[in-house]
Amino acid sequence: TEEKARAFAERVELRFEEEDGRVRISTNRNDVPGRDKVGFETHLDVHVPATAKAVVGNDHGSVEVSGIARAEIKASYGDVHVERIGGPVPIAARHGDVHATELGAELSLESRHGDVEVVGVTGHSTLDVQHGALTVRRSATLEAKASHGAFAAESVGGDLTLEARHAGAVIADVAGSVDVQTSYESVRLERIGGNVTARVEHGSVRAEGVKGALTAETTHGGVWLDGVSGRVEVAVRGGGVEARELKGGAHVRSRGDVSIDGFGGTIDVETESGDILLKPGRPMTEPVTASARKGAVRLEVPAGSRFALEAESRHGELVLDVPELERSSGNGRITGTVGGGGATILLTADEDVTMAPGGSALPAERP
Repeated sequence: TEEKARAFAERVELRFEEEDGRVRISTNRNDVPGRDKVGFETHLDVHVPATAKAVVGNDHGSVEVSGIARAEIKASYGDVHVERIGGPVPIAARHGDVHATELGAELSLESRHGDVEVVGVTGHSTLDVQHGALTVRRSATLEAKASHGAFAAESVGGDLTLEARHAGAVIADVAGSVDVQTSYESVRLERIGGNVTARVEHGSVRAEGVKGALTAETTHGGVWLDGVSGRVEVAVRGGGVEARELKGGAHVRSRGDVSIDGFGGTIDVETESGDILLKPGRPMTEPVTASARKGAVRLEVPAGSRFALEAESRHGELVLDVPELERSSGNGRITGTVGGGGATILLTADEDVTMAPGGSALPAERP
C-alpha cells in the first residue's frame, strides 16, 4: 500500500561523512530492514563548487557529472554522461553507455558492454572498450583498445594507436601517425598526416591521402591505396592490391592481382598467384621489378622514359610493343634499353609479359 511504501521510504536516509576536507555522501539503503523484499531506487542530485573534485560510485543506475574541476567515476548498469571537466577524468563503466564531452585534460576510460562516445578531449585519451562501439571526435593523442564493436575516430590532433579484435575501424583527419591492428573486420583510413601501420587478420585495408610512409599487412583481404606520399610496404596473404598515386615507391608481396596506377620511386612487386599491371603515369627513371607466378605482367611505358630492360616469360609470350626499345633476345628472354638506358626494369612471369606505350594515370577501381 502507499502507506507502507511511505513508511519504508522514511527509513532510507542520507549519510554525510567529512574527513580531511572531503565529504562522502551516501545512503543507508543496504542497512534498511526488509530491503530484500522491496524494489526501490535512490537518486542523488548534488551541487558542488566548480573547483570541486567528485568521486562517484554507482552500482545500479546512471551518472551525470558536469562543470567541475575533476571527476572520477565508477558505474554499472546505467549510462554515464560527463561534460565540461577541467582536469583528468578516469572512468570505469559496466553495462551502460558512456558519453564524455569537452574535457580539458586527460581521459582514462574502461568500458564493458556498452557504447562509448568521446568528443572534444584536450589531453591524451586512453580508452579500453569491449563489447561496444567506440566513437571519438576532436581529440588530442589517442591510445585505444577495442573488441567486438566498431571503432571510429576523426579530427585527432596527434598520433593514434588502436589495438582491436573483431572490430572494424574508420579513421579520418589525423594530424600525426596511425598504428592500427585488428581482426575479422576491415580498416579504412583517410587524410593521415604522418606514417601509417595497419595489420589486419581476415580483413582488408583502404587508405587514401597519407602524407607519410605506409605499411599494410593483411590476411584474407585486399589492400586499396590512393595517394601515399611516402614509401609503401604491403604484404597480402589471400587478396589483391589496387593502388593509385604512390609517390615514394612501393614494395608489394601478394597472393592475388596487383595493380598500381601512377607511381614514382623504386617499385618491387611480387605475386604468387595473379597478374601484375603497372601504369607509371610519368616517365620512368627509377628501378622496377615485377614477378608474377601463375600470372602475367603488363607494364605501360610513358614517353620520355629511360631504362634498361630484362624481360622473361617462362610459359607465355613476350609482347614488347615499345618503338624506342633496342633489344636482343633468346630462350624466352629479352634484354634491351629505352631512351639510351638507365635504371633496370626487370619483368618476370609464368604467363605473358607485355610492355606497351602508356599515358597518364587513371583512377583505380575500388574493391
